[in-house]
Amino acid sequence: MNFILLKKYQKNIYPIFDLGLNGINYFTHIICSWFLSESSYGNLNALLSFLSILFVSGVSLQFLTAKEVAKNEILNFTIIKLAIKYLIFIIFIYFLFSMKLKLFLHSNYFSLTILIFIFIFNTFLCIFRGIFQGKEEFLYLNISFYIEILSKFILLIIFFQFFKSEMAVLFAILLGMIFSFLQGFFYGFKRINKNFSRYNYLKEFSYIFISNFFIYYFTSVDMILVNYKLNIESGIYAVVLRYSQLILFISFSVITTFVPTLSKYSNSIEVLKSKIKKYLLILLSVHSILLILYIFILPFTIKYLFGMKYIQAEKYLYLGAIAYVLLANCFYLVNVNIILKRKLYLYLLSFFSIIYIIIFYLFINNILQVFLLSIITYLFLFISLTITLIYEGESL
Repeated sequence: MNFILLKKYQKNIYPIFDLGLNGINYFTHIICSWFLSESSYGNLNALLSFLSILFVSGVSLQFLTAKEVAKNEILNFTIIKLAIKYLIFIIFIYFLFSMKLKLFLHSNYFSLTILIFIFIFNTFLCIFRGIFQGKEEFLYLNISFYIEILSKFILLIIFFQFFKSEMAVLFAILLGMIFSFLQGFFYGFKRINKNFSRYNYLKEFSYIFISNFFIYYFTSVDMILVNYKLNIESGIYAVVLRYSQLILFISFSVITTFVPTLSKYSNSIEVLKSKIKKYLLILLSVHSILLILYIFILPFTIKYLFGMKYIQAEKYLYLGAIAYVLLANCFYLVNVNIILKRKLYLYLLSFFSIIYIIIFYLFINNILQVFLLSIITYLFLFISLTITLIYEGESL
């Protein structure tokens, strides 16, 4: 299949390449567990979880850029200016609290410095990816991701031959990001309008940022807190988390297929109400099958994929699955709220995120309690989102 043919069908084959990308990325995490100790693997996952929260800005800028380019065929430099101002602000805050971050993440200043460089390159890389997305150049978007992931994968194998620590992983991530950034710069820079616009993108960026933040927050904060308070058990928890996050990958793929139809009927209340219920039942059916796998089959794969040192993760796998099934259903309702342009759900997400941290810090002493806290939190969040969805719009 030549390059021209690939470009012709790029929109259709993008999901296939994306699936392969996730497979390579997931296998990279498995390799890390082979070379690192339990404690180091836990520390690494805490750093990556913190990094994923920092990446919210990049994801938000990519969405904003894609929207702008799709509308105007070119990116206004004002968005670049907004990104630079945001970076300066975050870097200032980051280094202001670097000592506390070092203690909180059980890390060192060198690792924190690499993290901030990864964050900087990711921010601008996401803008270039937004240009590809807005122009519907999905092949270039796939190439961007594959350059990053394959570079990271190859460099990781090389680096682990010389030093087996979190630093090897962070260096590989940074270099993979830089290589992908160079590809984005080469193809995307010509699509940037050097003139400034009077349009205030800050408000739009802020709303996109807040909407994305909680997805990354709820999938990252538990790992960060476990590494901080239960460092000895963090490696075991990281393995369970890797399995649990597969539920989110599958759920997001399913939910993505629901969004266009729900958006289409957003003004037809009765039809929309029926669709919301129908799709929730489909999602629950998928989750029922996944729970069976997590209870009866997947626990036996841990020793083969991650090694005997993580065998204790077997007994927690079903609890992690239950927690992430509930979280995935919460995200489904969040998507419904976004489609309906509701606002109350943001207050709920804020409330439960704060409550989660407070309870964890004050009362949690082992990872069994972490899973129980997550299950209870996400259950009540789901119930609250359901009630407010109905209450906020009586027509539903």
